Amino acid sequence: MTNLDGFILKHNNPDANPLNALKFTNLSGLCCGDKAAAVVCRYTATLGSITGTTAVDQVRIAGTTYDLDGAYLVNQERERDALVANLERLVDETLGYTGKGNITQSFSSGTMTINVDYSDLEFEWLESSATPFVPTACQMIGDVNTGTCDAGASIVVVAETLVVKPYAAGAITNVTINDGGGDVYNGNLANGVTGNATVTTDATGQKVVTINGASGGENWTGSVTFTVSITQSGCAAVTRTIILVYP
Repeated sequence: MTNLDGFILKHNNPDANPLNALKFTNLSGLCCGDKAAAVVCRYTATLGSITGTTAVDQVRIAGTTYDLDGAYLVNQERERDALVANLERLVDETLGYTGKGNITQSFSSGTMTINVDYSDLEFEWLESSATPFVPTACQMIGDVNTGTCDAGASIVVVAETLVVKPYAAGAITNVTINDGGGDVYNGNLANGVTGNATVTTDATGQKVVTINGASGGENWTGSVTFTVSITQSGCAAVTRTIILVYP
């Protein structure tokens, strides 16, 4: 049986007790008609400049905004722990996924960070769109190239350079990356330089798009909204929008 530790996957029976030792998910390969493949991503949300009145009472997951059970004053450790427990209950009991133990928080120098382990759900934002969940790593699970149209991308800022890693269940035919002012990359992920973007293949065979906004004249500062669209053979484009904060 698949080890589910570190993955937020949908229960085949969402009405089952989430504390059961035996869990059947739609990627466990245990039942007919299970989902063949999926892109799962790790997410991080960072809320800084926290004061005694900074509260969190909403989260947006997979296109829906949910009201939490309270307004958690996140300058207090017990409130941050309660927030994580509420998020786990939401994922487990309302959404029918395996959330328990896969969502954590940390706090340092007035900044709270929420980390979500590999998830089949798209985590979008915490409290408001100003605090997005940023996909920091993605991977394929299940059987690829089986007609599944799932796709996604990890997208992070490394030393003020944008780094995007697109993933898809099928063969990717085109990727566009738009910064709100136009496409900063539009291509089929062939290695080489396209405008201000450099495409390489890492040691695992994953394609990596690296964009230095300074050399291209974008000179990104503050909050920048990026939209990544991934097209694969036989599938409509899958679009991911994310806000990244530059120094």
